[in-house]
Amino acid sequence: MGMITYIPNSELPFGTTLILTNFAYKCKFGELGEVIKKKALLCVRGDLQKDCEFTETFAPTSRFNTLRALISVAVQEKLKLVQFDINLKGAFMVSPIDEKDIYISLPDCYKVPEGFTAKLSNSLYGTRNAAYMFWSTLSKWMIEYGFEPVNADKTLFRLARSDGTVVIIALYVDDGLVAHNSNTEYEKFVQALAKRFELSTESKEETWYLGVGIQCKWTDGTLKLTQEQYVNDHDRLQPSVDTYGGGPETLISRLP
Repeated sequence: MGMITYIPNSELPFGTTLILTNFAYKCKFGELGEVIKKKALLCVRGDLQKDCEFTETFAPTSRFNTLRALISVAVQEKLKLVQFDINLKGAFMVSPIDEKDIYISLPDCYKVPEGFTAKLSNSLYGTRNAAYMFWSTLSKWMIEYGFEPVNADKTLFRLARSDGTVVIIALYVDDGLVAHNSNTEYEKFVQALAKRFELSTESKEETWYLGVGIQCKWTDGTLKLTQEQYVNDHDRLQPSVDTYGGGPETLISRLP
């Protein structure tokens, strides 16, 4: 495990407290509500961290106004829309850890050598500054590559070449929505990104992003955004009148 090193117990600082870990299970859903990926993540109990063990926790994400504006510009300028997905399993593990040493207690399925204690070498899910450290690492890499953050939204990056090539990227944690007018420039970017961060899915032309369906018609310059699955899930989770018995008046009377 590259994000963990084992330290002899004799070298532990006096008063070291081990932070518990556990597994979190998560499903990723597709446009029709189908399960397209199942994840099991080893997480640190960040709620047990002391305030002195980190300095920053905030990590920005793209606002939906920004995403709508990006898609609108793509339609008007006839830019191609594509999406990439960074594998957080690799992304957090290659992000540095902030300042203080963090020692953890691993689940029984991990074999810790006798007389040793596990120490985090890199960020891991659950640490209270993991998202911040990942964002700092990713945004720094984007700037070094040649992108410039847009003042209105620091999660929106723009790359413009002298030959008219444009690549615009909106970042939402590990998901990126890209508008570009050059396949060559975009493929060059993706290859460089994949060398630094592991991509969990191949980039693809986007029709579904963050729960929003995207329908672009380049011929007449129109755009349609839908949240059909959100509506379906909302309706499915809402209690029906029959659940409570009686008519609408009975349902209303039982609401808090």
